[in-house]
Amino acid sequence: MKVSEVMQNNIVSIPITATIQEAARVMSGAEIGSILVTEKGKYVGIVTERDLLKKVVAMGLDPTKETVKNVMSSPLITIDENEYIETANDLMNKNDFRRLPITRNGEIKGIITSRTILKNIRYSMAKKLSEDHEDKRSYVLREL
Repeated sequence: MKVSEVMQNNIVSIPITATIQEAARVMSGAEIGSILVTEKGKYVGIVTERDLLKKVVAMGLDPTKETVKNVMSSPLITIDENEYIETANDLMNKNDFRRLPITRNGEIKGIITSRTILKNIRYSMAKKLSEDHEDKRSYVLREL
């Protein structure tokens, strides 16, 4: 299954000059776990719930004064929309992150999460097992 089949197309972003509090408010309002960061119209980083916890709360930063530039993960690591979810999963595991921007012709068009990948890998495995089981049952019935 390709990442383009399961990616989320609703990209939410915030300018690099925005405060951490502004980013958290947008994320909360949109009920999302990450937000892409833009500078001069280009995506330059990502801020996740994990970043907020580890880089802001745990470090005692003031979210009303610090900007997302100071806590975002950058540069962005992305994957092409034609890659398979297993490849995306490997890339995410290798780099220890849970959200991966998806590109089309070099431009970010969506995002995929580790949760989405897990759900779809489980679905694919269950479908494959079901198909394998069906083949065996058909074979047994033919032999009888």
